[in-house]
Amino acid sequence: MKTVFSHVFVFLILVCHLFAQTTPPYKLDLYNNPSPGYIFLTPHYSQKFYIVDNTCKPVFEKTLRQFDEFLNPKVQPNGMISFFSRDKYYLMNDSYELIDSFNCVGNYEVDFHDIKFLPNGNTAILGREVRFMDLSNIIPGGHKDIQVIGNVIQEFDKNKNLIFNWNSFDHFKLSDMVPGIDTNQNSFISCHMNSIFYDTDGNIIASSRALDEVTKIDRQSGNIIWRLGGATCKNNQFRFLNDTINGFYGFSHQHSVLRLQNGNLLMLDNGDLKPKPYTRAVEYKIDELNKTIEKVWEYSLSPDFNSYSMGNVQRLPNGNTLIGWGLNSDNLTATEVTPDGKKVLEISDYQNYAVYKYIYKMHAVTLFADKPGIYDFSSDTNITDVKLEINNIKDARLISIEKHDYLPHNLIFSGQNPTEIFDNRWVLSSNNGNDIDALIRFYLYGYSSSESYYESIFFRQKEGDGNFEQLKTTYNPNFNCLEAKIKSTGEFIIGMTDSIMAPITISPANNEKDVSINTKITWQPVSFASEFRLQLSLNPEFTELVIDSSNITNNHLDVILNYNRIYYWRVMAFYDERHSSWSETMMFTTIPLTTIDDKIIQSDISVFQYEDRLILKINNNPGQINITLFDILGNPVQMASSINISFLNTCEIKFNNLNNGIYFYRMQYSNCTVCGKIYILR
Repeated sequence: MKTVFSHVFVFLILVCHLFAQTTPPYKLDLYNNPSPGYIFLTPHYSQKFYIVDNTCKPVFEKTLRQFDEFLNPKVQPNGMISFFSRDKYYLMNDSYELIDSFNCVGNYEVDFHDIKFLPNGNTAILGREVRFMDLSNIIPGGHKDIQVIGNVIQEFDKNKNLIFNWNSFDHFKLSDMVPGIDTNQNSFISCHMNSIFYDTDGNIIASSRALDEVTKIDRQSGNIIWRLGGATCKNNQFRFLNDTINGFYGFSHQHSVLRLQNGNLLMLDNGDLKPKPYTRAVEYKIDELNKTIEKVWEYSLSPDFNSYSMGNVQRLPNGNTLIGWGLNSDNLTATEVTPDGKKVLEISDYQNYAVYKYIYKMHAVTLFADKPGIYDFSSDTNITDVKLEINNIKDARLISIEKHDYLPHNLIFSGQNPTEIFDNRWVLSSNNGNDIDALIRFYLYGYSSSESYYESIFFRQKEGDGNFEQLKTTYNPNFNCLEAKIKSTGEFIIGMTDSIMAPITISPANNEKDVSINTKITWQPVSFASEFRLQLSLNPEFTELVIDSSNITNNHLDVILNYNRIYYWRVMAFYDERHSSWSETMMFTTIPLTTIDDKIIQSDISVFQYEDRLILKINNNPGQINITLFDILGNPVQMASSINISFLNTCEIKFNNLNNGIYFYRMQYSNCTVCGKIYILR
């Protein structure tokens, strides 16, 4: 689809666009080539749900007035969005319509912390059980009749039949709780389970904040396989090989524990019980057999920063890590960091339980590039319609292409405005610098090739910011694609202009050497072009024109040039009243002039001068001789061609209408060339 664009309607297009409904209560603090995807944000205790792009502009916004709150939205493996509200989890389709809901069975409540939709179609829900207990003989100062909240994990099959039930009261003791849990209230949470993760072996990894513990649970029997915790955990079975600060090892009050593809554990360590509390994302290498654990990566803010509740981590497809900071006094929302700890995205001004980023309702492909070549940024499930032909690359890097199905924000142009715009935008990003020497190709699948000659690529260096500039664009009819040279990452759109495509130059090629003085300048034909204009100059500014020829109906022009000269040429196409921009400027150098002072370098031809004539005698085979005469500056002044001389015969060539002076001749015969000097005196 294309959008008609004009100065009159710019404001209306931007205001009325589907994805620019309201301004979310978030602020973008930092943007530097973050990973592709849309960010899911829900202000704490709010009915609002936002999906924003990497510039923190809304792609989608929804207010669910029928609910008191909208918590913990996630894209599940089936493409649906799950979220918690009131007392259950809900499921929305890709049109954001409610299609299902999920409860625990039995005398259990749904816990908002987590739900998992499993690859086999089953669903695992984290729930809560409230028990009235007598703690007077269990906990010092404990009440006789107090509400104690435990957790359950329930798994259901596709038909919502309960097939697995695990209860924390059956496996944890109240004495397992870490110091600081206030048991003198009317109620308290005994383990505070806040995440569940199905491991590659089918068993469950659960995180319990009130225990400072990560527990692996046997999915078949419900038995505990192992228990892992930091310095305050009372049941840790692992030895920390590192990760000790001021005598405190490991993590505390953690959230969002998950197993990575490399086998490591990733979590948000809230760090509340450390001697100096600070929050970080941390990755551990775990040896389940020998019960050892080793910190291999971490990220924390500087100066130290503490998220005292909630929060999450997410390892993104390109290796970056997204950190949701939960509740904190700095009002920080989320930070995205690279594996080497460089911040590439930061959002603030509102707090969420968790923040996630997904390739959702967009297309994005990330490729590893370490050498020149053609890289195709389309896969079976993500089709960006873009290829990059990288000419030079200094350092290996990950390169991403995103295709979004809506117009850019802040749609401003420098120079010529397009008359129509594709309803898409593309973002090219790299994790290792913004410079890139490449040819970008946009494949126009589903669009008429007859219109493509009037379409151009527009570019700006930063997504969502700055003016779009028209790139020198060519249309490749063989592949039905638009092509342009680029030097930087950034944001792209395609628009239709009033002018036609600039011709593609062919020969002489740029920086070509030893070009014949009798040459043909050639360029590619341009569809719909009725004629061309060619300029040949002695300087790149085209202020010293040698040729400025219009009304050329072919795609070439024969020219006679001087020896040993540098020339610059360009060509423009015309169609009716419209014309293209100039083609790329080409530079070439003609062959040098070879002079011989009174000597003949080949024995096949004998040359003698008599007055203003040259007498030629063939000493070997007969044949054809081409003769050109030049003045002392190397300019051709007279040409005689196709002179046939019989064997041992002589031929006289008279140069008429020449002024007195010194001239040079060049004779081309068979595979030899004879050059010499002639004096004209009358």
